[in-house]
Amino acid sequence: MEDGYVEHVGIALGPETNILDEGLAAIDEGYESIMFVFNILEQEPGRTLIRRGAERSIGLITRVPHASNVLTSRQDINFRPNDHRNLRDRGGWLIKALNFTNTRIKPIAQSLGMDLETLAIKYVLSYPISTVMITATSIEELMKYVGAADGNYLNDDAVRALESLYAEFTKSLNE
Repeated sequence: MEDGYVEHVGIALGPETNILDEGLAAIDEGYESIMFVFNILEQEPGRTLIRRGAERSIGLITRVPHASNVLTSRQDINFRPNDHRNLRDRGGWLIKALNFTNTRIKPIAQSLGMDLETLAIKYVLSYPISTVMITATSIEELMKYVGAADGNYLNDDAVRALESLYAEFTKSLNE
């Protein structure tokens, strides 16, 4: 950096690290941005990092808004053998997340007049973040996700409802 080769420095967190501690340390050390997983089904440590990062005015880059396809209409969790998402516990987290999404989150999306993909993007953008990194597999999908970033995000009641559902979901993972 002293030689002028790097103007800005940030870090990407996870998934194999202690994301909360490393993220807070990066913020405290003065990194200019952090990137981390944040979505309806994986709200922590993201919410904590967002609060601290916003206080320090750093760049907050979120990723995986669709929770490994669980928060999409197609809900395809049969990944190719070399896909890193196979590291997730298919019989545990993925199946429980899929069932929870279909019974508890999808009705909220429908009541708001949107599909799961749109709800997922709007939920993340309802927080004071810099951007969300999406994965689009077609031009149509890309345009849909861009359209969700229209400035009309979720109201406080909808965000609180999804935060409550997150608490319910994480509790169910331990049962």
